[in-house]
Amino acid sequence: MLRSKPRQAFSLSTLRPVEIERRILSGELDAGIVAAHTPPAGLEQHTLYTEPNSLFIGPGHPWYDEADQARSDAELSSLACVVDPYAGDLPLPGLGTMLLTGPTRADSIEGVALLVCSGRFAGFLPDHLVASTASLSALRRVWPARLSHTQDIVLTCRKGKGSQPVRQLLRALAQRA
Repeated sequence: MLRSKPRQAFSLSTLRPVEIERRILSGELDAGIVAAHTPPAGLEQHTLYTEPNSLFIGPGHPWYDEADQARSDAELSSLACVVDPYAGDLPLPGLGTMLLTGPTRADSIEGVALLVCSGRFAGFLPDHLVASTASLSALRRVWPARLSHTQDIVLTCRKGKGSQPVRQLLRALAQRA
């Protein structure tokens, strides 16, 4: 049996996080979903869920057969990493800038995954993405005891008065918590 529900128009786009925030601030978007970081002035974030992330490498990488092995700071600092725009916000105490400031950058998790699959780079990826994506199934986590973390995924919207659908969604999130 079909139930009649209020009609609500949705538009789903995949954009760089900075573009999502820009469009929310300009009023083009009501809300967006991004990895938690320090939001720009005028935006607020509401946690949707937390996802585990790990440093991954692909077949052909020199460490591939010994991915679980502990590594020295010198080895880690020489590792070719691809980073995303929010790598500097990763909660990895003690690593400083070793793995988070590489010259190779991608503007999306998909870009990080593509370069990791090449076997030339390591990169942080959500564990669930690697586990559920056939083309990423050969990737291996590097020293997961030290090089894993959790990342909050947040709904980002304008501070204060938002659109009615966003306010309803925020109320539902608050009730869930």
